[in-house]
Amino acid sequence: MRQRTIRFATYLAPNMHPVYERVVAYAGQRLGIRAELVTGKSFEDFASGDCDAGFICGLPYVQLTRSHPSPVELLAAPVLQGERYGGHP
Repeated sequence: MRQRTIRFATYLAPNMHPVYERVVAYAGQRLGIRAELVTGKSFEDFASGDCDAGFICGLPYVQLTRSHPSPVELLAAPVLQGERYGGHP
């Protein structure tokens, strides 16, 4: 029997890759399945099923949610430190 794999794609700065690797490893461990991180090629990866989850910034997320049906669903958003962010993602 083939083990299920969850594929995460990152579309963000490469200097954050180690952080995303840790998040993906943790998710795989908690889910009890193989998890991998790839560098996304196109946001079409979501609609085509080439990735199951991804790290993207706000503008592409908003644009993707305008499709019906939307190929993405918000799972988490960071809450940045600093007064200008108002404690919101």
